[in-house]
Amino acid sequence: MQHCQQPVFGQESFCGYCGDQVESGHLAVKGIESLNPDIMEHLRTVYPDAKIISGKVKSTYYYKRTFKSSNNNLTYGYWWIELEDEQGNTESTSIEAEDEFFNSIKKGDVLTLLSPVAYRLYYKIADSNARKIVKNNSMPLCVINHLPTEQRSIRDSALNPPSWKTSWIWTLVWIVVALGLNYGLDLREPLIGVGAGAMAALVCYLWERRKNKASYERGQHRFSVLKQTIEALLRISRDDLGYHLQSRPTLDTDINCSGCHSRIPGSHSFCVKCGLNINTEQDNVQSIAEQESALMSEYSLSYTEDYLHKNLLSASPKGQVEIQGFMAKVLSKDVESDVSDVSVTTTQTTRTDHYYGNRFSHSSYDTTSSTHRTRRTGITGNVWLLRENGEIVQWEFSEQVLGDLDIGDWLFFSYSDVNIGNRNDYNRECAINITKDRTYSTSSFQGIRGLGNQLLWWLLAGVFAMWFFTEYRAPQYALRDMMKNTSAAPIFDDRVIINYTPLILFGLLNIYFLIHGSVCSRRNKKRQVEILRPMRETIAKLRSNLATIQEQVKIWG
Repeated sequence: MQHCQQPVFGQESFCGYCGDQVESGHLAVKGIESLNPDIMEHLRTVYPDAKIISGKVKSTYYYKRTFKSSNNNLTYGYWWIELEDEQGNTESTSIEAEDEFFNSIKKGDVLTLLSPVAYRLYYKIADSNARKIVKNNSMPLCVINHLPTEQRSIRDSALNPPSWKTSWIWTLVWIVVALGLNYGLDLREPLIGVGAGAMAALVCYLWERRKNKASYERGQHRFSVLKQTIEALLRISRDDLGYHLQSRPTLDTDINCSGCHSRIPGSHSFCVKCGLNINTEQDNVQSIAEQESALMSEYSLSYTEDYLHKNLLSASPKGQVEIQGFMAKVLSKDVESDVSDVSVTTTQTTRTDHYYGNRFSHSSYDTTSSTHRTRRTGITGNVWLLRENGEIVQWEFSEQVLGDLDIGDWLFFSYSDVNIGNRNDYNRECAINITKDRTYSTSSFQGIRGLGNQLLWWLLAGVFAMWFFTEYRAPQYALRDMMKNTSAAPIFDDRVIINYTPLILFGLLNIYFLIHGSVCSRRNKKRQVEILRPMRETIAKLRSNLATIQEQVKIWG
């Protein structure tokens, strides 16, 4: 639809050029059943309780489920998604995250969730953070992603048709009838019971075969109808559902309407949502891109500090600590799943030798096998971020952050890169998803350890230990000669003191190490705090203004 030779999008009430009211109700998105009700009517002939929902992905979250037993340690990955349907209702559910076509589900994707039967996930959610977010165990067995240029679908193996069942009841009937007649009626001719059992078994076999055939054909028919339904759904495009006209493309020159705060093109004269004439205000209005860049600049920092790590028993290494912090908006992300499934079979054979008296008879062997299966899964990928001044950067985040970021999310991220001597440490000092108000796990440069030399202490301990367990006391006698004719002289004549002189000296040395080590530790900590102070002040400022920032980025859209 156009007005003033310009396109009109869904939920717009006014023309942005002339200000006339426009009707956009017919541009509303449609559901599958309202668009083509015959599809589900046909499926419900074989799956009466089948349900279907189509909508746009509002948010995604990657999580894992685990199953552990004596022989299994299995982990599976899922996306927890929130889907908004054509009525504005939100459906929350899990979908498979390991399929190559669905491991990169994004916010804004248009999905159709088809559930021929209700299905639940029974494996336990792996971690406590996921248990706070994932609210149910439901999962649709068929999912279709209506991409702008193609359609992708997955179908769970639980919907595969049943195989032909092997007939076996007739065997049991034959045995029961034959034994029942021969022993119950005490027949003199066993062949009579066997023959009667064979006749009963034949009748049972024919009945069982017919039953299995009917079950197999019903399963094949259900599967055929399901495939026809999926093929019909794959012919429905994103445009057919009306999602291509729902969101106006964003531009760097977009501004916010001062009346309703909607995001509108800077070239418009009127707000497309409320109809306000914005010509008189445009000269003093910053574009959204400029406002975003200003906010990002306010919370960005980059500096490098020299650092000397004071050690007790070794040289104090020098180096530099680089601190980086930035606020950015997610433009896109590319995710891949990585699955490892390994089964290890262990076979053990036990031999037992048998004897009669003192004479060897034979050997017997008992062989047992056990299989242990280990399955691991995870995701990796890249995220493209918009930073201040329109800079676009590619970043690799950990699985925890990557699995929770959506397109359009605002993120604050800071890290320290420590280069001291031959040591290089990377620490994620802070990671906050501003849009979702979630904080991720961190590590810090403060409290860094392991730069000292413990080998020297152990060497000294060995020397004093050897001294203690020998009779060599020459240093003690030298001290006694020095203290002769003094009040301390008797101390050096005491046999106990003579014997424990090595331990006493080693104890005093350790007291010195403890005091001096504490001084070095306080100096190191003080310097670490000084280096991190500008970054922590920025983080504290961000946290205090978080609610205001969240409201602002929500208005920008």
